[in-house]
Amino acid sequence: MPGGGPRATTRATSTASSRRPGRGCGRWPGNWGGTLAQLCLAYVLTNDDLCSVVIGARTTEQIGDDLGAFQLLERVGADRLRELLAPYWLDRGRVDPESSWSSVPDDDPVKYALILPDA
Repeated sequence: MPGGGPRATTRATSTASSRRPGRGCGRWPGNWGGTLAQLCLAYVLTNDDLCSVVIGARTTEQIGDDLGAFQLLERVGADRLRELLAPYWLDRGRVDPESSWSSVPDDDPVKYALILPDA
């Protein structure tokens, strides 16, 4: 079955139905003098395995605001930021934070690769 089979579909449905759109938006722990967008970007930047972060700014003001994520990260620190946001991790127990791309520890993406013969 496409998309990971019935188990994946059930998991996605049950996870999605337990969330309400907008629930908790605009609120985050502590007052660190930053925006919610800065918090989200700063959290992504705490992952040492990342080589880039893509932002979706439409204006120069948004780019400036997004760059504030670096200042937020510097003020709070990566370890403290991850610690404070841990209770808000919606996929706890479903996603392995040590896995680079899947929910299975030490899963090798090569076994899923399509290797085409030389032409």
